[in-house]
Amino acid sequence: MNADLSSLTQEEYVELMNAVRNGTLPEDVLREIVATAEEEIGERRERRIDFYEPMPKQLAFHKSKARNRALFKGNRAGGTEAMAAEIVWLMDGKHPYKEVYQPPIRAWMVVQQLPASIDDHTPQLEKLREFFPRRMLLGGSWIQSWSQSSYTLNLCNKGWLRLKSHGQDDKALESEYLHYGFFDEPPPKWQWEAMRPRLSDLRGDRLLTCTVKRQEDMWVKNEIWDQAERHVDGYFAVMMSTWENAY
Repeated sequence: MNADLSSLTQEEYVELMNAVRNGTLPEDVLREIVATAEEEIGERRERRIDFYEPMPKQLAFHKSKARNRALFKGNRAGGTEAMAAEIVWLMDGKHPYKEVYQPPIRAWMVVQQLPASIDDHTPQLEKLREFFPRRMLLGGSWIQSWSQSSYTLNLCNKGWLRLKSHGQDDKALESEYLHYGFFDEPPPKWQWEAMRPRLSDLRGDRLLTCTVKRQEDMWVKNEIWDQAERHVDGYFAVMMSTWENAY
């Protein structure tokens, strides 16, 4: 019996399932099926970005050419995935939906908390590790690409993505000129504003994914959502609920 499940006819698939239920499946066929499944799972993990299929609201976020764009989201609505995919495409200079800057790309990602070590599995770093293909990493390895001392991911194309945190002061957000500024969850308002001069020379973009829960985060509604609702040039925002994430 063929162990490649994708090539089975309906009759062969029914026969296989019956054999599994009845315990009559030959052991060598079972081992081959397990090996094939593990290989496919490994391939999908290695090429996570290639298997990413954005939902309609995520797609609108990806297609927008506004220099200030935001994806407002519910918990587990897919915002982290959308941001990770966008970062990979922009850092690679190969975006499926629009023309973008070519490498080497310089970018910051402002997160709630910096990782304590390379093994500190923050949600943002975990998602980036899933989405960045090995071909973009030094030596094909996250360990070789990641600098814990500077919180920087260095890429084969000479670009880099540097992490900053909500808790850092204004001096930490100085002295570099960037193509992109990424924000995970609403930062203090002054950090959003401090990103503007970092991007001005290269006419770079600010991107935000966020769940607004606290009163002190309400500035993002006034500064981004309301601007987009009034169709102010350069602003885009979309709201995605948990129920709109098919995964």
